Amino acid sequence: MSTHSSPASGQADGVTPSTGEPAKRVAIPVVLIGAVILAMFMAVLDQTIVGTALPRIAEDINGAHLYTWVVTSYLLTSTVFVPIFGTLSDRFGHKRLLVLGIVVFACASIACGLAGDATVLIAARAVQGVGAAVLVTVPLALMLELAPAEKAVQIQSAFGAIIALSLLIGPYLGGLLSDQLSWHWVFFINVPIAAFVLLVVLHTLGERPRDGGDAGQIDWAGFFVFSLSVCLLLVGFSNKGGSAGSAPLAWHDTSVWPLVTAGIVGFAVFVVVEQRVRNPIIPVRTLRQGRLGPTLIASFAVAFLMYPAIIFIPRYFQTALGTSATESAMRAFPLMLGLVLGMVVLGAIVKATGRYRWPLVGFGVIAILGLALLRELPFETGAQTYVGLAFLGVGIGPMISGLMMVAQHSLSQHDVGLATSSVTFFRQIGGTVSLAFAGSVFASGVQQAKAAGISPREAVAPAVSDVVIHLGGIGAIVVIACVLVLPSVDLIHDIPPNEEQ
Repeated sequence: MSTHSSPASGQADGVTPSTGEPAKRVAIPVVLIGAVILAMFMAVLDQTIVGTALPRIAEDINGAHLYTWVVTSYLLTSTVFVPIFGTLSDRFGHKRLLVLGIVVFACASIACGLAGDATVLIAARAVQGVGAAVLVTVPLALMLELAPAEKAVQIQSAFGAIIALSLLIGPYLGGLLSDQLSWHWVFFINVPIAAFVLLVVLHTLGERPRDGGDAGQIDWAGFFVFSLSVCLLLVGFSNKGGSAGSAPLAWHDTSVWPLVTAGIVGFAVFVVVEQRVRNPIIPVRTLRQGRLGPTLIASFAVAFLMYPAIIFIPRYFQTALGTSATESAMRAFPLMLGLVLGMVVLGAIVKATGRYRWPLVGFGVIAILGLALLRELPFETGAQTYVGLAFLGVGIGPMISGLMMVAQHSLSQHDVGLATSSVTFFRQIGGTVSLAFAGSVFASGVQQAKAAGISPREAVAPAVSDVVIHLGGIGAIVVIACVLVLPSVDLIHDIPPNEEQ
């Protein structure tokens, strides 16, 4: 897909309307780049910004019994719709989906801020997740379609850095807003940002005409089976992980294994359905092309390295060391800095050489070294802890952006939305699964420490260390193994599949 500046409107477009031939790409307005980055930042930030404000929210609306569902409802809908909207944006146009996502996200944010009881808040969060599913996939696909090919690596690195930054500053910003203003502003802050992004998109972005054909025939059967399967799987794993006020459940608990099993069976049914319909919502055959399979497995595995560290390291700071939520976010800064630095370095390497495989293996080794430095978390943090966090971040960051680059290079550029959403989907599913295991490992570690006569507060440090080391180690090894399976190609100069001239 290419872009073209229409003489009549001055807006970016994808093909020359009169001939249907690809048009020459032009420079993207800086304000548009900033707007779509803000859109993605806003959506990813909302996955974590609520966490530190949640205790106050639950107290204010008497929703302690539904505590985790304020987060889970958002995760469910955003995960379900990510691959669906990625495919639909390729089919119907990025601008339409982006405008829809912004409007839905903003309206749902207003409803969240005005919610007076837990049920309304949970429902509004679910709708907000639908909008977020658009905002975490379409902006990157849009930029990759509009920008010159030689800018793809920089764009992918920049969006990867946005994801890392959003995940890490969310708890800090949520605590700051709820402390200084009120928890309502955790949601209201989205409204002016969404309004700005919407105005920019409407006034600066054109739409590439899409090939109609059977595009209007939505695969409702596939959508239903896929949505139901994801919901069953995520609810089962969420129950397994427990909540702030309850211990993780056993795998044989009736709230866990039937849901997980039904979700897995549902995915098998979904694969059969998608192979029989003319316009599959997620074309399974396309997902098997090229290098995408190992890349998606690696994206699932990298969540085991990332999410337990992001969620449980602040818990170590707050519980074991007695810091505030705001201070714990500041202490985790080396992890955030390392994430961004690693992405920048990988982007520079790929831009200079076009190669990704051995650089990613090297960054995986750095992540393992960081885990080794965090193997015994002390009760007084020293240089080793912060160096370990920095190394871990440097290792994780390139895995996020690098795997996205490989996925998007594995498919035709006409399927860039599908590639982007597939990687995001597998990473989010991996996050839910990894946190379910993390809850069990943490609870087991605390119980063992208590049995040895260690106080509950002192038991947190070794338990968090177990979570980060064990799950992170598994994730790093699987990612490295998947990367080694991938072919050594030049991401800059090699033509993606189905794009040969």
